[in-house]
Amino acid sequence: MALTAARFAERPLAAYNAVVAALWLTTAHGPLAALLGAAHLAAATLPWLFRAAPPRRATNLLRDLYPLLLVPALWIEMDLLHRAQAAPLHDAALAALDLGLFGAHWNLLWMPAMPVRWLSELMQALYFGYYPAVFGAPLLLLFAGRRAGARELIQRLTITAIGCSLVYVFFPAAGPAITLPQYSGPLTDGFFYRLNHAAHEAGDAVGTAFPSSHVAYAVTMAIAARRCCPRWAAALLAAEAVGVCFAVVYTQNHYPIDAVAGVALTAALQLGLVPALQRAGRSAPRRAVAARYDTPFPPSPAPAVTGGGA
Repeated sequence: MALTAARFAERPLAAYNAVVAALWLTTAHGPLAALLGAAHLAAATLPWLFRAAPPRRATNLLRDLYPLLLVPALWIEMDLLHRAQAAPLHDAALAALDLGLFGAHWNLLWMPAMPVRWLSELMQALYFGYYPAVFGAPLLLLFAGRRAGARELIQRLTITAIGCSLVYVFFPAAGPAITLPQYSGPLTDGFFYRLNHAAHEAGDAVGTAFPSSHVAYAVTMAIAARRCCPRWAAALLAAEAVGVCFAVVYTQNHYPIDAVAGVALTAALQLGLVPALQRAGRSAPRRAVAARYDTPFPPSPAPAVTGGGA
């Protein structure tokens, strides 16, 4: 499969699927282990299958969108994998690191210290706004006919999702929303407060607290939007990213260290790895063309020598 600058996340995603398939098949136990291992092996072949498929509009659209569909699936799966592996959680180490760096667990102190309705609802709205910002922006670009921009947003988001998921696989942590006591004052009847807690109760993936995927994905969108989105949309996504960095702490869903790790990991991936993958994708076609025309021509046959005649 040729790497292209337009779909630079396909091979990393295939490699990630192969790694997780091996984990399901060798380290996990339970009725779903073999099934999910086989599913990941099948998903690892998708880039090759799409490349071999006829170039139809529906096929190309599905090829653009399938990484976006896999991102939430990878996050939800972490809970199943950790349970099947009986993986130990590393919350004690993270809590100690957070306390050592910041002097206190600000996720426990901030909301009770500032129990202001408008601030609480603003932070809760920023926390919830991550979902339409991250998953809605690529779809809006697609519907607006800006397919190249949508593809880049999705590919960049996929790289960040792979980075976060690899940390979750090998360093799972439940996070303070599960391990520490939660605020129980008058702010709990706010609209966005109840909306976020209803979403958590509907389904959460234990082991995905460090780094904060809310922060990592929102910062990814802000970085990518500068290249792919109109200026006003890029400004909104940047404001959402900054707000989410604080909201995950105020809402008591993450330690500050989770937010810092989300920003650091995203910066390394989006400013370091992604440009390298794009450069490799742009140079691959040139190498293929050069190899085609640098092949030496076979020697011309020697002229036939005949006896007699003019």
